[in-house]
Amino acid sequence: MDFYIPASERFIDLLKYNSDNYVAKTSLYLQNTLFANLNENERPVIAIISNNSSDYMFYGLSLMLLNIVPLHLSTRLNEASYLHLLKLGKASGILVSDEFSDIGLALKTKLEHKVELIEMENLDYVSMLSNELNDSEIENMSKFATFTNQGNELAYYVHSTGSTSLYPKLISIANKVLFSQTSRALTDTPVYPIPESRLSPLPLYHTGGQLFNLHMPIRWCQHIIAPPNIKGEILSGSIILELLNCVKFDIIKWLPKLLIEFVEHCNAIPYELGWAKLINWGGLSEIGGAALPSEYISKFLENGQKFRFYFGSSEVGILGYSQVVSKVEGCRFIRFPNDFKFFMSPYDKDQGIYELVVKKEEKGLFCSEDDYKTKDLFKVHSWEPRAVAEYHSRCDDVLVHVTGEKTNPLPMENTLNKSPLIQCSAILGKNHTLNRALIQLNWREVELTGWDKSINLINEQVDLVNKSSPSHSRLMPNCVHILDKGQELLVTIKGNIIRQANYNLYKHMMDDFKADNVLTPANTASKLDLIAELVTKALNLPQQIDTNNDFFALGMDSLSALVVVKKLQQLFPLTTLNVSLVYKLKTVLNLMKYLEDTLEVLEDTVESIQSRVDAMILKYIQRFSNYNTAKAIELNRRVVLVVGSNGSLACNLIHSLLHRSDIDKVIGIIRGAEFSDKSNHQVNIMREKGLFIHQRVLHKLQCFSADMHLSSFNLPASVYQDICDNVTEVTQVGWRMNFLNSLEDFEDCIETTSNLLEFCLQNPKNPKIFNFISTIAPTVPTYKIEYNGIIPETPTSGKITNLNSCTGYGLSKLVSEQICYQVAKTKNLPVNVFRVGELSGDQSLGQWNVKEFLPLLIRAIIKLKVYPNLSSKSISWVPIDLAAKSLADLGHFKIQNPELYTIVNPQKSEWK
Repeated sequence: MDFYIPASERFIDLLKYNSDNYVAKTSLYLQNTLFANLNENERPVIAIISNNSSDYMFYGLSLMLLNIVPLHLSTRLNEASYLHLLKLGKASGILVSDEFSDIGLALKTKLEHKVELIEMENLDYVSMLSNELNDSEIENMSKFATFTNQGNELAYYVHSTGSTSLYPKLISIANKVLFSQTSRALTDTPVYPIPESRLSPLPLYHTGGQLFNLHMPIRWCQHIIAPPNIKGEILSGSIILELLNCVKFDIIKWLPKLLIEFVEHCNAIPYELGWAKLINWGGLSEIGGAALPSEYISKFLENGQKFRFYFGSSEVGILGYSQVVSKVEGCRFIRFPNDFKFFMSPYDKDQGIYELVVKKEEKGLFCSEDDYKTKDLFKVHSWEPRAVAEYHSRCDDVLVHVTGEKTNPLPMENTLNKSPLIQCSAILGKNHTLNRALIQLNWREVELTGWDKSINLINEQVDLVNKSSPSHSRLMPNCVHILDKGQELLVTIKGNIIRQANYNLYKHMMDDFKADNVLTPANTASKLDLIAELVTKALNLPQQIDTNNDFFALGMDSLSALVVVKKLQQLFPLTTLNVSLVYKLKTVLNLMKYLEDTLEVLEDTVESIQSRVDAMILKYIQRFSNYNTAKAIELNRRVVLVVGSNGSLACNLIHSLLHRSDIDKVIGIIRGAEFSDKSNHQVNIMREKGLFIHQRVLHKLQCFSADMHLSSFNLPASVYQDICDNVTEVTQVGWRMNFLNSLEDFEDCIETTSNLLEFCLQNPKNPKIFNFISTIAPTVPTYKIEYNGIIPETPTSGKITNLNSCTGYGLSKLVSEQICYQVAKTKNLPVNVFRVGELSGDQSLGQWNVKEFLPLLIRAIIKLKVYPNLSSKSISWVPIDLAAKSLADLGHFKIQNPELYTIVNPQKSEWK
């Protein structure tokens, strides 16, 4: 292995033999000069505070050779963190370079236990190499360099950045972990020795700096460039450019902070002195650490650079690299090493987000009794032949709202912080309905700009955040809080927001919808315009909506409806408006009429609901008047069409069907405006849910996107004809879930049921079995007293008997059930209706959808700090995979009469 060591303002080549001699000589120098009073029978801990330098590197290696444990401390720590780590590590000495001697002295006086302050003298490399070690020196040094328990011996200490805690965590690196992590091959075809030379300006106090700037190159015999000794300075962009002039190397390993500084330095100097040098270099950049803003990536690419990202953690080391890329798209896709022992645990299946979990068999800095949950979240893009994923965020950062929806606050904060008026910002919202932004101003810039103009510019920055955020994550005007001049956000030494601590400190500012924050639109000509502007802002729309626009056609959801209600309650204090009424009124005009008492919203009655249900049933039953009666059928094979195949129950059903011997093919349909083959997409969705399809049955699966409301479902003629000729069963699983929409809002789902029934009747000589997946919801408003607490497993009459649970969702299922029953009776079509009870997680992974009952209940309890009285309630949840297996078993058992099955758990359990 070669080093380059700066000497007399130049770089000299140092062979492996010489570098080993340097370590030995430095060890002897430490022993004789600095540590004369060391007890050879003990393993002291010596802390090191120094900027990057070749001296730092050799001091660290020499301490280890002497069986002394180095405790590597960041130069960016505050005094409290230094004292915390020195106490935990039981340091008996502090080795400091000249520029940190004052800090070392202050720490020595404030520590409760005695420590020696040791100044890091500059090593004289020339004189150190002038003489070989004699026998007595080797013998004297070997007294310290004996190891009694090599594998479990402590190699050195580093610490975390303190990203999620007030103080950094002390991290001990054992020799066996050091060996395991530095020996792991990070490429598919590893080469020893590594032929590419590398400049690694990582800070040596950092875990990655120790492992991969120092020990991994030693392990793999790689030529590395030692950082130069620069008194009182750290490595900068200008120094990197100087190194390009005088040293040859193939790879630069960057941390984002240095790369950002380098890009800004190159932008500020003449092109030929900066970017031109990097282009002429023509090497590879490897980028790790925190997420790098895309504008810096783009600047690198504009100047012809190629790079790859790598991902690592303190506990496990470097875990994977991206491919070498020269474009932004796909540049962050990390490929994990083949021999890395891990799995991905679902975190947000709908978004394809997984938490990286390291198996306990892997050597790392975690308790080996259990698998290690890293709290690092990835978006998985493919699974075969191995996992490829893009880093998303940390579990600690993701905000889970009481609605079950999630917000990643980091990109929102990054956008806010781009404003020169904002010093720092924090997005908070965990276990709340809405996100809140705390903003710490750059008061110097505010004073130069002026207060009013500054506020307007900050509001524009908030608008930019909202335009790039999901609707449920956006910031409402009264949810942005500016801190006073004497207030500051709490951050770690790395600059990361400590969210819980900030929430505890400033929660008094964040009471929901304070009256003094009422929206007051400028230049509103009337209350009608005011309401229109209010709704427009709540929906985050670029232009003010028309007074007759349907809110829900424009994207309103329960969250934005709640915002509108709260605002209107402040503008109209006497109103009885609620979210359910917003769902009924639907337009600005109707809202205005209701608020002015010129529009009466009639209360639902049994009679009014019955009238609406009957009218909807009649509308669709009339379509079947011209269809012929179906003939009895005998099935020798099964080809199943599953409509709405991307939902959780549908995926479990498809998985169960594919592994049955009586199934020839399963065809999935996913809603989509345009036709496309979705087979791979379906496989990936199922894999994300922990459903792996055996290779021997994978050929049975096909999946397409289709529009169930268009002729031939908008499928190509050949595909549609193939489905008509071969499908034997149609199962409708997909249905929109919303308990605030009205019956009429679900008409698109009801129309899909009707269209599928017509499809099954197209050839009366060869009809298809139709399986309709319903719920127990239709039985509640049609329940009769004589049922005596038991829901009968018989078709309902469709007659409304009470107003209990008369939701649009339940009524729409009731209407579709009635259409199924009448078509089955009048047209002899084989129909099965399955009423599926409350579903739980599956029997293997047991993970619930975060939008299901139990997870939402838990979040509501946390938010409201009230626990419901469930002592009189019982539960009978069905594991989702067991429900799917039942559907697969019963779907083809059919006589020519409508059949109804209730899939519930016969064993009830009490809340404990």
